[in-house]
Amino acid sequence: MFKKRNKKISVIEIGKDWLKIIQAQLFSKEKKISKVVVEKISGLSDDLISERLKNIAKAEDINPRYLCLCVPHTQTTVKSIELPSTHESEIRNMLDLQIGKQTPFSREEVIFDHEVLNISEEGYSKVLLVIIHKDIVERFLGIIHGAGLKTDNIGLSSEGLLKWAEITCQGKIGGDSFVLADIDYDNCDFEVVHEKHIIFSRNISFGMADFSDSKDEWRKRFAEQINHCLYAFQNEFPEKEVPKLVITGADRVNEIISIEDLKKDLNMAVDLIPQFKNVPENREFRDDELSKEVSYPELIGMALTYPEHDINLIPQELLLEREVKERGKNLFLLGTYIFLLILLGSTLFLGRIYNRERYLNQLQSKFGDIKQKVEKLENMTAKIEIIETRLKERDYSLNLMHEIHGLISPDIHLTSLVYDGKTQLILRGTSKNTSEVFKFVSSLEESGLFINVKARYATKRSEEDKELTDFEIVCPLEMPLGNNMKEKK
Repeated sequence: MFKKRNKKISVIEIGKDWLKIIQAQLFSKEKKISKVVVEKISGLSDDLISERLKNIAKAEDINPRYLCLCVPHTQTTVKSIELPSTHESEIRNMLDLQIGKQTPFSREEVIFDHEVLNISEEGYSKVLLVIIHKDIVERFLGIIHGAGLKTDNIGLSSEGLLKWAEITCQGKIGGDSFVLADIDYDNCDFEVVHEKHIIFSRNISFGMADFSDSKDEWRKRFAEQINHCLYAFQNEFPEKEVPKLVITGADRVNEIISIEDLKKDLNMAVDLIPQFKNVPENREFRDDELSKEVSYPELIGMALTYPEHDINLIPQELLLEREVKERGKNLFLLGTYIFLLILLGSTLFLGRIYNRERYLNQLQSKFGDIKQKVEKLENMTAKIEIIETRLKERDYSLNLMHEIHGLISPDIHLTSLVYDGKTQLILRGTSKNTSEVFKFVSSLEESGLFINVKARYATKRSEEDKELTDFEIVCPLEMPLGNNMKEKK
């Protein structure tokens, strides 16, 4: 699922005599031709062709996701039609009706696609119609399926040839119209290009296989075939002229054709462009001699511009079937991803809960140890406080007696001093007169040691002709004696 797939683009053409494969790969953000493979398959059955293609696919690492099948022009019918509409859906419906007029087959027997060439001001569309019999497409698909491959892109060789011209000529041909002639082993693809569109297409049953020993004879026969195609073009497009012929194809074309002689034969400008001229490449040949007999421009153009092709001859029902399967696969992958995300989320959630519980247990264990130590410290602190309290209270009585001794007058005689050890002191005694008792109360109140000092009683009595007053004074302590003493000082 997560395996990194190579993005090597492969274009396959299964002809009558040759199996041709061109591969392109991305090198430093630029597509380059990386491999050229050619196999002679004349006389072989489809099963044997599939077997050879299977071996090549394994050796050259052909990726089905980036595979295009190139249909030779000889296997198709190409027509230029003018239709009274500019809407895509209407154009396709009109073409459905035109199929019976353009071919001897019924609509159900053929596959077609189209490209809109131009739209006139009157609302007419010039359309290039490409028709192919279903049996041909099914044969090609059966061969690549037998090799373990599949594709959703079936292109037309003529479109690949036009793409090659755009890459190779790089706008140096001159003029809006010119003729492209691609000479292959047993045929020649004749295309008239106008404003970067193919407006006329023919296939010539003449190629490198027709060469014997005479270059002049082969050239004259080739010029005759080109003139026939030009005559057919002028009959269909009398208002258009093509000033130049651009020839390419098998490498031996450069050895056979004399440009100057061909110009005289055709009475028009002629350019001969090698098929790999100006093509970004890093290529290898399996057999140099065989490659001289065959042409690759249409495959080169399709490989370097994949997947930007206007014509696709894949059966619509197959495309819909694969689309449904792809959607099902995508839904399955989506469900798998969602399940993995839920599983991952649950794992992380449970892991966090487990970590928190473990951390909580560790904290509780440490808290238990700390709690025991704290309890020991609290007990020790309580004992220390009790001891400190006892030590402070032990001197209270002496301190009180010392303080009271400084306040008492000579006329007052204390008989008892009772301290409850906390907040209250009770004084009992005898005074020579009652006024001294109340002076003593005032002195105690003003001392700052006591608060709300009261005389519970002051009772007079006579003893040996003297009048004495017995009293009891309650003295609540305002604060601990030590603090009072500090403030007093």
